[in-house]
Amino acid sequence: MMDAAKSGADLVVRTAFSERYDLVQIMRGLEPVPGQNSPVDFRLAALCDREQTDIWHADRVLAFSTDECPPLVINGEDIGGNHGQPCLIRVTAPEHKLSAKDAGSFWKDESGLGFTLIKTESRDTLLFMSDNIGSSETDYLFADRITGCLTPADVGADKIVSRRQESGIQLTPAIRHTERRALCSKDGETTEIINEVRGCGQVEIREAYEIINPATVAEALRSAKSRGDAAEQPNAGKALARMRLVYRFHDDGTVMIEFDAEALGGARIDCFLGVMHQLKCDAFGGGVSRYIPGLKPLTQGGKIYDFSRPYATRRDTMPERLLLTSDTWLNADVPPDRQIDFLSDENGRRVVGFASGFLPVFDGEPSYRSKHITEAGTLVKSCKSYPTFLGGELNARRAREGKGDAFGFSRIRGAAYRKYFTPAFDDALMYTIPCSDGEYVYMDYFAGVSRRLGFKLKRGQTVQMLYSDLPCVTENGRVFAEGSTGSVCLRVRGKE
Repeated sequence: MMDAAKSGADLVVRTAFSERYDLVQIMRGLEPVPGQNSPVDFRLAALCDREQTDIWHADRVLAFSTDECPPLVINGEDIGGNHGQPCLIRVTAPEHKLSAKDAGSFWKDESGLGFTLIKTESRDTLLFMSDNIGSSETDYLFADRITGCLTPADVGADKIVSRRQESGIQLTPAIRHTERRALCSKDGETTEIINEVRGCGQVEIREAYEIINPATVAEALRSAKSRGDAAEQPNAGKALARMRLVYRFHDDGTVMIEFDAEALGGARIDCFLGVMHQLKCDAFGGGVSRYIPGLKPLTQGGKIYDFSRPYATRRDTMPERLLLTSDTWLNADVPPDRQIDFLSDENGRRVVGFASGFLPVFDGEPSYRSKHITEAGTLVKSCKSYPTFLGGELNARRAREGKGDAFGFSRIRGAAYRKYFTPAFDDALMYTIPCSDGEYVYMDYFAGVSRRLGFKLKRGQTVQMLYSDLPCVTENGRVFAEGSTGSVCLRVRGKE
């Protein structure tokens, strides 16, 4: 069972974690914020003393996030999630005398290219967007420079002479929500969470939104202005893609994220990360280490980065940028699909583990992913995790350069998970991820010390081995694997 509460745009879910602590996880984005995309996103995870009655209380903060909602990449640029198309130009024109009612007005620069005023930011700055100079409405492209001064075409205003131009400003809001609500199941009924609910069987957030085609925003604003109802927020325009997400909380603290992205009107998706997260907090004073199963030790600039075992992860231990291309995988047919972060105390004991990854369902099957990604992820200096579900950074680069070998997806479906757990050993780990008809069992051995791990089956359950570097045996209703290095993934079906 679990407890949940909603306050404004935030939702908290509290589940059992250990004999001493409960796990508190806070989501945000359940209400709109003017001028922003405000998608549903992870905000905070913490441990709370089990005797504490305040559902929002946090004793030890494990993670704090400002952006863990992955966008789609379309036409080589991030869009959706917290991102907008970087197509606006900020013009500095002191005392320009334009106001909010001028949003949607049409202008031309000295080369004859059309520009639309998207927003009056301040008395000195304006945001403009050029006409689409791409080949079509879905293969769009925008100018990053205004030539000379801007002359108004449909407003009685003076010419604008810019003192300064800044390109690459994101067009937001870039998404238009069609559903955004938190639900809980209790006593056989499913209801929307309004305030606080104790003793829930399951909690889920359902989110659906359209990604607005940036090539259609300017025309929509100009049309709105001609009708007398223009607004400064570019939330009008045709849909470029649809995104549907379900965040499902289980009573062991696991969060399942089911996603379904569909491109519209001939648009193609270049990349989707599926899940991403910032480095966990050093909550116990012994640092954070990261383990990525299925990855070889890496070398860059003469330095070795070995994530094949828990690796101390800080800004000074990370590469500037390193793509996890297929030559870095242990098996070219099985791309890395998960990672585990460990939070240790001052004595080096691993106190909390955090696992995240993709389930081998829909487009997440390893045989499919291995053929449709250019890299399994990217390691960066900030320690933020950027795995790749489909496509990839290199694929987006190919798309921007117009290369014909770039993958293009009309639809992407999959499931990811996030789970905090208590590590039982220092040289191996085992965790489970619940699913609709059973659970996935992951076993990892990484310290070079032989250990035997076992999983107890319930009555009527069957086991399917999805992949294993080690021999597995079934004895007396338990599945065992033994070794010193390697990984095992099982799917256990059926419930007692």
